[in-house]
Amino acid sequence: MSQPISTAQISRSRCILLNIASAFFFYGATVAVYRGIDVAGDQSVGALSYAFLRNLIGFLFYLVFFTLNPQKMKFRVPPVLFIRAVFNALALFAFYLSVQYGNAGRANVLNMTYPVFVAMLSGPLLAEKPDRMTLIMLGLGMIGLFMHFSDALIAPQSDHIIGDLFGVFSGITAAVAVLALRGAARVAGSSLILLWMFGTGTVLSFPIIMHQIPQMFGAELPFLLLSAACGLLGQWTLTESYRNLDATTGSVLSGLRIPIALVSGLLFLDEPTSIMALLGGALIFSGNLLLAFKSSRRKL
Repeated sequence: MSQPISTAQISRSRCILLNIASAFFFYGATVAVYRGIDVAGDQSVGALSYAFLRNLIGFLFYLVFFTLNPQKMKFRVPPVLFIRAVFNALALFAFYLSVQYGNAGRANVLNMTYPVFVAMLSGPLLAEKPDRMTLIMLGLGMIGLFMHFSDALIAPQSDHIIGDLFGVFSGITAAVAVLALRGAARVAGSSLILLWMFGTGTVLSFPIIMHQIPQMFGAELPFLLLSAACGLLGQWTLTESYRNLDATTGSVLSGLRIPIALVSGLLFLDEPTSIMALLGGALIFSGNLLLAFKSSRRKL
């Protein structure tokens, strides 16, 4: 006789589905950017306008949240929270620019190299000495990064070179943002962190795109709104999934954005790729898995 499914099992299954959904939502946000810019052509408002709208909507949402819950608001912001917000904004800008100048699949893979850079930067920034497993993960990640980047290096005139450079930069800045999040999480709740994250992104991008605001109400508006909605849903589902999900499982599931991006780009977006790029993405994904399971064993 089969055992009844417990409430905890149902809750965990829900969180797993939410985490997987977040990977699809984040990828969907980049597809909306890619399609919107393609449809608008020379009249496109550009990737930073997509980042601006996503940040603005998120900022307004959390502003309303804190208006309704003023007791949770802190006006004195620790420096680490500001560092987290700035580098997260830079990572998002670079990520969307990578989509604009390259394609959605490559941008997602290169953005997901951030665990490699987290491990690489933990030593000089946090004085953490890497162990053998971390070095193996770093090796796999760097080889995968080179393989994924190889066609652009071999042919510098490639249309993807600028997009790939932005993609790598998004991985580096995202790593700094993740490292800063360790400190930010000790001094502020997730809602305050998200408020500053969205608010900083809005302020930094507004001077750049302000002259394009009238254009945002044109042909690209549906794509702008779809990208913002997918980005915010991705953020919500990812955060919600960790209510009953360990960090290792969450890291593995979030890493699914790499195969999702590669397969979807190849099958549905007709994005050019190569065997080297596919193998590179697989190595980056493998390195991320090793890091996740290493962290799990450390907690046992």
